[in-house]
Amino acid sequence: MKILSDHRSCTTCDLCTQAEGVPCNVGIGSRLLSEPQVQNACHLWYVGRNPGYHEDVEGNPFVGRSGQLLRGAYIPGINATDRAQVYLTNGVRCYTVKDEPPKSRHWKNCLNYLRDELVERYTDKPTRVGLVLLGGDCTSHVYRNVFGVKGMNLTKGINENGATHKVVDTNIDVTLFSTYHPSAVLRDPNYINAVYDHNSLISDWLDEVMATPSEPTFVPTRSPNV
Repeated sequence: MKILSDHRSCTTCDLCTQAEGVPCNVGIGSRLLSEPQVQNACHLWYVGRNPGYHEDVEGNPFVGRSGQLLRGAYIPGINATDRAQVYLTNGVRCYTVKDEPPKSRHWKNCLNYLRDELVERYTDKPTRVGLVLLGGDCTSHVYRNVFGVKGMNLTKGINENGATHKVVDTNIDVTLFSTYHPSAVLRDPNYINAVYDHNSLISDWLDEVMATPSEPTFVPTRSPNV
């Protein structure tokens, strides 16, 4: 995978002291997974929570069990690598011991890197950009810190799938999708049915045939004759 960015000198928060890779893989950066030769190909980012043990050791995102499911089912399920430039990244870029959830301060500091990457790549460029947010923590913190939308959770994020928001203080439009993290599917395989539905919507977005949300029209039924 092509390395987009690394932040190995980052000491913004205490997580830089927890990386266990050899050498310590502080600030594991984003990776470009595919770059198809398709004219005006859109860009699709998969954003996880933070690197796990295997990611920390190898210095790459999504190489453990969850990554194998993402690469083996989520992304191939819609032939994303043939249809879009696909990027892999995490909201928080450092490993947490015992896979503990990163704290809000970690998200706030680290999501500046994701925001900077989006600004660097898409300012004044008419590229269609989509972010697939994996899991509830990622949905909540990315909406808040990158797009200025508070109070989101996974359920609300899924209901918002396909909506476009601007990166804070920019004119960059990004289409957001939320779905279950692969680790949740590994714990409960029934979630794959919901992921399939979410993937179908992402596929429609790639094809530019995604339905535009609108208010439903209700037609009253006639009362039966008495």
